Amino acid sequence: MEFLAAILFLILYFVRPQDWVPGLEGLNVIKPIIAMGFLGLFNRERRVPRWGWMTTPHEWVMLAYILHGIYVDPVWDEAFSAVMPVASFYFLTSQALSSESRVDKYFAWWAGCVTLMCFVGVLTDMGIDLTKARDYIDVNLGRLCLNTYLLNNPNAMGHTAATAFALIYFAMVFRRDIGMKAMAVPVFLMVGQCVVATESKGAYLSAAGTIVAALMIGRSFVVQILVGCLLFIGGSAATSSLPRMADTTAMQYDEGIMGRALAFEAARGLYQFGPPAGWNRFQAVIQWEGEDVEKSTHSSFVQVGADQGPVGLFLYLAVFGCALRSLFTMRTSSDVLERARGVLFALIVGYFVSGWMINRSYHSEYFLMMGAVVAFHKLARERKLIEAGVKLNEHGEPLVDEDEGPVPVFTAVPAGEGGGIEVRETESPWKKLWNRYGLIDFGIAYALLSFVIWFWDYLINFFVPR
Repeated sequence: MEFLAAILFLILYFVRPQDWVPGLEGLNVIKPIIAMGFLGLFNRERRVPRWGWMTTPHEWVMLAYILHGIYVDPVWDEAFSAVMPVASFYFLTSQALSSESRVDKYFAWWAGCVTLMCFVGVLTDMGIDLTKARDYIDVNLGRLCLNTYLLNNPNAMGHTAATAFALIYFAMVFRRDIGMKAMAVPVFLMVGQCVVATESKGAYLSAAGTIVAALMIGRSFVVQILVGCLLFIGGSAATSSLPRMADTTAMQYDEGIMGRALAFEAARGLYQFGPPAGWNRFQAVIQWEGEDVEKSTHSSFVQVGADQGPVGLFLYLAVFGCALRSLFTMRTSSDVLERARGVLFALIVGYFVSGWMINRSYHSEYFLMMGAVVAFHKLARERKLIEAGVKLNEHGEPLVDEDEGPVPVFTAVPAGEGGGIEVRETESPWKKLWNRYGLIDFGIAYALLSFVIWFWDYLINFFVPR
């Protein structure tokens, strides 16, 4: 039941049938789905008490981020109401994906939902307007978008469609048979047509980052260098042929980008001097042609920094840090988990790139991705322990308590010039598998924070006229 709830939310979030399918307009079943999911989890805990709660550093950092976001908000009850749905689906996703088969099906559904909306977008571009989006398209000068809450402007449509490249690659190409790979070709072309039709410069960059991440994860260093060089050369040549990308030097003088940079500057001042605006409350007011104009940040990182201050932005990025550490260190022999590792890494890279051009800091993608990372971490750690010959208890943990000291594991090694062998005690296998937040993780989060602040300042100095 909990897995069904997770899938239903994917459909309701990405496809949004309640926005455009006749007979479903205005349907609001998010709370019933949350209730169904957690009811399924509680029933499962009584039957199979294996999938523990709050057993990874990811979950504790996310909890700290959520609690901090509520704490700094000037109206706690409003913040709590806003946080509850996304927090619920974070924990529901992390618990529902309790097997490799569920993980594989979950990302197949995710890929299907996004690909379906790309197909609807291509049909709309051809004149078959299923979502009645013509008014939105006309307002945006012919750039493709759909009449749904998530995709009602070209940039949102483009950035969402860009994720389909990685989702389809790992669903239909990576370690799949030749027939499935052949079927993926027209799907890739259709998604590419959708992204191009949005004419979103940011979506082009996000798609490039997603594709590079998908093709390079898990490869040898030499292959990564070759792939990176080929993609850079090919991408640079193709860029000039894309809509609105013929003259990239003109971006520095683009009024829309300059307005966003001024919003970045206003948010930077609030980040430095405070107080934080509160959960998803910051709205910049900039001076434009002698008038005060409200301007959105168009950036997840800038929005979180203004809303929650240095601590909130640090925690937001610390969740990224935990995810990346799991994805880089938890390589397994399982095709399913390797597909999950690859698609999660590509989605996170794409999200990080998009985070400088659209604001989805409080949308569900962030929480769904990070919830899926928790499930991946638990499954990969469990598999690696089993492969190392460690017996696990009903909660998926080693039978001997880690705090009681290591179980002796002995390794035979050459004794040296004298000949023979020497038996040495080695560290228990689970000691090498990261599962506790420490100084290294703090350093990763701080490095991410330092980069974000540096790039934030760089964009302001580059685009804001002095």
